[in-house]
Amino acid sequence: MNQEIIKNLNTQFNGRLGVAEKRPEVWQLFLPFYHEDGDMIEIYVQKENNRWKICDHAMAVMRLSYVYDIDT
Repeated sequence: MNQEIIKNLNTQFNGRLGVAEKRPEVWQLFLPFYHEDGDMIEIYVQKENNRWKICDHAMAVMRLSYVYDIDT
């Protein structure tokens, strides 16, 4: 990930940003955002077709499946 982007994000989150490359062109952002149960909200940034994409890799749907019967 571009170091300038990391620096800007780190500034915006008051130095409370962690970044880890999970696989080529996919990074996980560790931010101070948590679910009600205390689990960290998972946020990923990936580069596709020279554009940056923010996603959660379906973690929100997985958490909903704990409470609701999600029928695919």
